[in-house]
Amino acid sequence: MKRFILFFIAVLTSWMSFAQINGALIGVISQSGGSGGVNYSIANATYSNLLFDPSAQLGTSLEDAWAGGGYLFLYGNTQLYRYSLSDITDVSTATYDNQSTGNGQARSGLNLSQDGLNISMENFGSVHTKLSLSPAWDLNSAPGAPSTNLSSTAGTNTRGWTTNYDGTKLWGINSDSNIVYQFSMSPGFTGTPTSDTASIDLSANLGQGYGMGISPDGKYLLIGDNTGDTVKEFEFGTIGDVTTLTYTGNFVSLSGLDAAPYGCAYSEDGTAILVVGIQTDRVFQFNLNN
Repeated sequence: MKRFILFFIAVLTSWMSFAQINGALIGVISQSGGSGGVNYSIANATYSNLLFDPSAQLGTSLEDAWAGGGYLFLYGNTQLYRYSLSDITDVSTATYDNQSTGNGQARSGLNLSQDGLNISMENFGSVHTKLSLSPAWDLNSAPGAPSTNLSSTAGTNTRGWTTNYDGTKLWGINSDSNIVYQFSMSPGFTGTPTSDTASIDLSANLGQGYGMGISPDGKYLLIGDNTGDTVKEFEFGTIGDVTTLTYTGNFVSLSGLDAAPYGCAYSEDGTAILVVGIQTDRVFQFNLNN
């Protein structure tokens, strides 16, 4: 009986240690996904002096970027390319993986699901394309893709698109009007986008809205302003409701780097933003410093 009690205590102690370790691990994972009080604002962001030049693959047509799964995905030259990051905090460590696909256009919007199984991509004409990957992150496995034309709502000059991190919301900004339109997808990423009949005019704070990116917690929407060499930050009053967006007054400037900020995305660990400059065809990294 005494041996049994000692054995039971040992098992219980081991289980409690395991629970504590995994509880901490789960907390870290949850935090990286946008909870746990992480600050994703660009209020303190500065240029990191880190950049990546993908011209060997894309020539002079870099248009959008996304980071996750240890990879950097870039669209240009009518293709989507995958690069490995030896350091997810340093965009300059990207190396080409010899993976690409021409199934779909990401000329103004590129997002992947957090499990690497789905891609949402959009072009200037407001055509939304979704790709399924198997195995995860493998562009060489991408089949032909179904598309949905959203131009009846968003117009045909919508040069910025982004989805939230669970793929249930999709936003596009028309560069002629600076109006952001909202769509829903159910299930996330794999559903067909449908208009929420919700929109907001951001002309008071934008010269010409181009590429967009959203923070991991869904709180901030970043929009490239083509007339001001800046990426500006807008905040959702209610997460996922485009009508509650307000300009925070925060921005990062690409002055001296590129005159036309376009696609933008958060780094995988959420400590930086990656901004596509379409005049230099480079990806510039700005650290948040939060």
